[in-house]
Amino acid sequence: RELILVRAISALETFLTDAIRDIFVVTKTPFMDKSVRFDFSQEELIANNSPTKIFSRIINKETRKLTSGGFNEFIKYYKKRFDIDLSRIPPGYKIMNEYHDRRHILVHRLGQTDEIYRKKYHTESKKLKVNPEYVDCLLTDIETFSQNVENLANSIITKSTSTATAYNARYI
Repeated sequence: RELILVRAISALETFLTDAIRDIFVVTKTPFMDKSVRFDFSQEELIANNSPTKIFSRIINKETRKLTSGGFNEFIKYYKKRFDIDLSRIPPGYKIMNEYHDRRHILVHRLGQTDEIYRKKYHTESKKLKVNPEYVDCLLTDIETFSQNVENLANSIITKSTSTATAYNARYI
């Protein structure tokens, strides 16, 4: 059950990253940020001699920091880039953050809780347990959360593809 929890949260993080990539394929508008700078050497620009390769490098750099940053990094990123507040999507921030925190404890502390976790989640337990009911709730909550994120991402994609730009016409 612990492995199911770890893999399910990892899959959710992959899904959240892939949703960003899906939006990027269709529209670059949310990613146009004057404050973000990338350094490419002349050699890199020549080696990556097509817009597709350069775009791929850009989105890889954009998403790389998310996978190691945890749920709160995804929340900040989605809010900044897409004006989507992941913390308000059912089942809500508190529950989704607990899943991520529990995954972190299981992976990095072999299930041994620390003082911060015990205080945050009002528990005395020094070892995390994952019972079958918890896994059932986890999977249901991930499905609900993912479906809502997918709907919001699709609305960005649909809105973008409904405008008559040359790039979007090629994508369609």
